[in-house]
Amino acid sequence: MHPLVIYVDKTGMSKKDISRACYALKTLLVLAGFSWRFVSSLPPEGADISYGVSVHDTRISILRARDLSCTRPQPRVVSCDDVFFLKFDESSPHFPPLLRLSNPGLRRHGNRLVLHEDIVFGTYYLLNGLHEASIKRGKWDSCDLSTSFLYSQDILQRPLVSQWASLLRHEFREHDPIPPWPNGKTYALALGHDVDYPEMVPWIESLRYLAQYKAGAKVRELIDILKGRESFWRFQDWMHLEKLRGFTSTFYFCSFKGSVFRYLTKAPDPFYDVHSARFRDLFSLLRDQGFEIGLHPSFLAYTSRQQFQEEKSSLEEASGVCVLGNRHHYFHMDPENPTRTAQLHFELGFLYDSSLAFSECSGFRRSACHPFRLYGETSGKELGVLQLPLTLMDDHLYWFGHTVPYPDDMAHVAALQASVAQLQGLFVANWHVRRFNSTFFPGWTRGFEHLLTLAKRGGDCYCDTAVAIARHWIFRENLLLTSSSCDI
Repeated sequence: MHPLVIYVDKTGMSKKDISRACYALKTLLVLAGFSWRFVSSLPPEGADISYGVSVHDTRISILRARDLSCTRPQPRVVSCDDVFFLKFDESSPHFPPLLRLSNPGLRRHGNRLVLHEDIVFGTYYLLNGLHEASIKRGKWDSCDLSTSFLYSQDILQRPLVSQWASLLRHEFREHDPIPPWPNGKTYALALGHDVDYPEMVPWIESLRYLAQYKAGAKVRELIDILKGRESFWRFQDWMHLEKLRGFTSTFYFCSFKGSVFRYLTKAPDPFYDVHSARFRDLFSLLRDQGFEIGLHPSFLAYTSRQQFQEEKSSLEEASGVCVLGNRHHYFHMDPENPTRTAQLHFELGFLYDSSLAFSECSGFRRSACHPFRLYGETSGKELGVLQLPLTLMDDHLYWFGHTVPYPDDMAHVAALQASVAQLQGLFVANWHVRRFNSTFFPGWTRGFEHLLTLAKRGGDCYCDTAVAIARHWIFRENLLLTSSSCDI
């Protein structure tokens, strides 16, 4: 494999700036499928890509933003030729007059392409959530979407980092980039189910039923709830639905047993016991049929390494498997610094995490629809745990559907699926186990079934458990690394 030569002009850059730039360039190239050779001086034979304050005689020149600080205001979004960019510099006096465009973004000069919005710093900025410092938070640390520029500028459903990687893949297509997915598949799908509340508390659910249906409540249904004939234990329903169509998924369990009192006074933790005979039988069934068992940590697990480790070990003991996958309850990582939690994931032995999402809107919180790694500011290196960014969950469709411009749930699913497929990305879906119950959640499986139908259509979707997808990506990553080098 012939690596792309990347010239990084270090003029005016600190060591930290250079480290971040190399991280971002590597991430873009991995997503695009290219190996690389980073150099700090332009070789006689030239380079494929340059990154610096001026245009070079390279196939692609990426012009660097003047301000690489991490405490900058949120950028403005601009577009050119259907590609979206972040505009960090409102004026760019060091750019040649030729590059001062009324429609900023990119310009071609013969066979050369000049990007005069900094997609390298943009990649670092987006993947590591620098824009989230100004987001306001509500109950249970939920993010106020109106304070996110991704939402306010209507790009939350547009994965910009994956779009930029796609641009590189297209520009250097004659270099035969490594495909992102096996067996010629165009995109990937990871199905999952958070296990929050699989066992009904009859008196609670009878009150919820009355509040939900009011005058339309039926006495027979109420009696069924009180006598335990209604159930949120819908594991086999999901398994049957998926197996019938040739899919397998991941179930994320919480091994910390909370209580109603704790829920009301401290943290909204589930209150089931994974060590009960019922759950042990379920784990055996899941293992035998090829489903993955992952961890759904308690709400405050990230605050204590020991507590987090105990929860992982407890689930491993109950389930009989080595737990490699993780998704946080309420997506609740350290709200001040999620990267700290990601480092904890690596230390505890997780292969991947799938918690970087907004609770109240679908899309791409870190603007990527591919697996990626976060950057560790302390170490100056990318973190060891892989991120599988969530695309869509049931709540996005049926509780918060008003936050997106789609007419209904089917159009919502189809639009996200089309976006991910076009960019050869990964669609990560999450439907809670109890949502198969049609008494409390009528129609909530419809969007999930539509997603499966779209995935089967055309035969171009690679679907597997999240851990299998993570392993594939890491194998592909290592192939690229073996033929890459850094001389900076």
